[in-house]
Amino acid sequence: MDTKKELVLELDELENYKSDLKHINKKKESFYKETLNFTEKILNNGQIILNADDIKERCFNAKGKYDIFISHSSRDTEYVYGYADHLQNKYELKVFVDSMIWANYDDIVNHIVGEYGADRNEMMANLHIILAHALADVIKNTEYFLFIKSENSVLDDGNSVLSPWVYHELKEANKKAQISIQSKIATESIMESINIEHDVKNFLDNFKPVSKKQVEEEISKRYKTR
Repeated sequence: MDTKKELVLELDELENYKSDLKHINKKKESFYKETLNFTEKILNNGQIILNADDIKERCFNAKGKYDIFISHSSRDTEYVYGYADHLQNKYELKVFVDSMIWANYDDIVNHIVGEYGADRNEMMANLHIILAHALADVIKNTEYFLFIKSENSVLDDGNSVLSPWVYHELKEANKKAQISIQSKIATESIMESINIEHDVKNFLDNFKPVSKKQVEEEISKRYKTR
């Protein structure tokens, strides 16, 4: 296995790692409950200001460093969470699973709108930008980037994705690897159901296809001193 740390793993290899939905939702609920206490600043006119860095670090888990960032389709969450648990338990890795922070996006918006009377559209725009920056920061500070390729994450042509977030993550992973790619990101909704196609052929051409065995061989060598 070469030194490239931007990896592609086929979902089929994770078929034995399917996690229980109740377990997944419990983990998400636990994370969500930690996110709803915001750092506030009150101006003389009574206006309440929330801190973007505070939201980015706590709500979107952008603080600290991780060993591996897993990018995937939300439709493959059950398998990805199970595999993430395996990596954490067997190798004591700090694993960042992107869907863990997406799951609470709407809840965070609803809380801020309800608690502070904020404009919903304005708050969604703010959180959209904060989340994008949070993902970029985590990818930048994470040693390995693992993309789970499946029929849910990549279209039949193998060159395009529908999720704007998967596209954003692949782009940031390539940027980290200092690969020069000409691309333009369209601005669209948080939801994957919009179905805007994003060409990622140039991105994936620069990723190394690996097997689950190769991933874990590399990891066990890299972190054997823990």
